[in-house]
Amino acid sequence: MTLRIAVAGWIGSDNLGDELILRSLIRSLRARGAEPAAVSIDPAGTRRLHGVEAVRHRSPLDTPGLRRAVRRMDGMVTAGGLIQTETSVWNIPFHAARWRAARKIPCAAVGLGAGRVDGALPARAARRGALASHERDHTPPGGGGAPAEAHARRMAPAGSRPRRDGQLRARV
Repeated sequence: MTLRIAVAGWIGSDNLGDELILRSLIRSLRARGAEPAAVSIDPAGTRRLHGVEAVRHRSPLDTPGLRRAVRRMDGMVTAGGLIQTETSVWNIPFHAARWRAARKIPCAAVGLGAGRVDGALPARAARRGALASHERDHTPPGGGGAPAEAHARRMAPAGSRPRRDGQLRARV
């Protein structure tokens, strides 16, 4: 049986780095006998450029379709992009919606950047269980919000928990 793996990031944009990460993951997954699919803000462009199945997820209105598509997958990789609130307060809820859609399948993260995390929406997402950090909160000298590095190193879909060896394991 061929494993189907969703790759989610800021795919389908004009960001060359995210598109190169996707291209690399497509090659790597196919070399291992898996069939990749992309979660994209421009599914038609992603299908044309990368030759993979693509599902649209650009706004909260796209989340039901994302959930249906992810149910057919065996795993999901969040690849490329930036976990932060500096450029948009909606960044973390955007990623969290994807992680929640994939909460019943194994997930991994590759090539994620980390920026500053401030504000009520990320805190609310964490309280609601949209994401979990397995690191202690850290506030940098001088105050302000916790840098994303303190969260993103071990950020995982809600329902996961660290194993004794420090790796993440999804709650079954």
